[in-house]
Amino acid sequence: MAVMTSTDNSTERPSRKSGPKLLVLSPVSPMRAYSGLKYLCDALTDLGVDIELWGLIPRELVGEARDWRYPVRSFLCTWYGSIRRFRMWAMWWHVLLLGLLTKRDILYVDLTFIRQIALIKAIRPKKRLIHYCPEYYTEQDKPYDRALFRCYRRHSNMADMVVDVERNRAALRMLEFGLTRMPLVIPNSIPLRALPPPSPEGTLARLAGGTPLPGLPILLYCGGAGPETGIETIIDAVADMATPAFFLAFCYGTNERLAALRELCERKVGGHRARICDAAPRGLLLAAMHEADAAIMYYPVDMCLNTKYCAPSKVYEYLSAGLPVVSSANPSMRELLMDRDVGTCAADDSSAELKDAIARLLSDRPRLNAIRVRARAQFIQELSYEQLSREPIAHLFDWLSGRLKKGAGPELTRGNLAKSPGCGAPVPVFQSAVGDGCQRSSSGCM
Repeated sequence: MAVMTSTDNSTERPSRKSGPKLLVLSPVSPMRAYSGLKYLCDALTDLGVDIELWGLIPRELVGEARDWRYPVRSFLCTWYGSIRRFRMWAMWWHVLLLGLLTKRDILYVDLTFIRQIALIKAIRPKKRLIHYCPEYYTEQDKPYDRALFRCYRRHSNMADMVVDVERNRAALRMLEFGLTRMPLVIPNSIPLRALPPPSPEGTLARLAGGTPLPGLPILLYCGGAGPETGIETIIDAVADMATPAFFLAFCYGTNERLAALRELCERKVGGHRARICDAAPRGLLLAAMHEADAAIMYYPVDMCLNTKYCAPSKVYEYLSAGLPVVSSANPSMRELLMDRDVGTCAADDSSAELKDAIARLLSDRPRLNAIRVRARAQFIQELSYEQLSREPIAHLFDWLSGRLKKGAGPELTRGNLAKSPGCGAPVPVFQSAVGDGCQRSSSGCM
């Protein structure tokens, strides 16, 4: 558990004692894939919000939060956390009691706790709720969770405010689940203050096992090893390249999954042109990324809407290190990478098109070098978490502080919807009580 030890003495920000109080209930860990939740909590803490976070955080990762400025607790570190068959049932009641007994506003992540939150709202109707949505799924994507989605559809408007991470997803969520108020959109970028200074040359090789890397252009991947990441397609694309590159991946996943990917990679590409490593600490990777020549990410467009309109933090991490990015053909990535000329996207989901996209980028060294400079500059000037989240977080803080009595935007009508260039679906357009309004942030760069 980490205890807040803020040294900010600014008189413009309320103290934790006098500021808003927020309980965060998360069925995922903010230590790895869901770092956007941590950055949101950090930004609200900067403004004086007193945060307490409960998450489904693996025991071995809880220690990483010891320097966070607010208490972080794990359901897996409770008395029932190690009793596998009993754990989910006990956590169900634990979440319900936490929500009923707290005097704090509640931010709940995704849908796992939707039944408990609905009960809390029924028993305590004045309890203020924020729904933070890092993913977008429907019953078609997860048919085994139909009962959960039925509950969500009945209670989709119980939250006073909804926060999404990608503008097309926000528009789809409004239409699919009948939201009557517009979500805030806070993209999954990374704060400038979270970026470590670049590490010395050779650090990337040490993180990859200590043996020197071959003298080939390095194509870097950092992220999950699940099927939604399309890593097998990346391996196929690298294997078929006429101009060789070295594929270096740092992946988190089960031991069985990583072993299968290593065997596939060895068989199709060979150890001299690829290496799949266990996940490394985020800070060390961020410091060493600059040694790569380019980075890659892949989310199958046709798998589901969650992957079609992907919103990964890794793309911002790549850009923060000045890495040109090769991506699948997701509309959200086309807007970010190709419109800004900081990377390229494959024409479709095939490994052949991904191979061609990689080759086009790596074969043009002058363009590659120009993109490195442009990517880093654009991240600092426009794409950092501070830049993209400033207005929506100020709006969220005003609501938490009681200066705004309603949720994020005006009630949903045809007159205040605009067409999104990404998918043709409506995207929220609203004026906030903060500065010039939030349209720039909510239509953002995703």
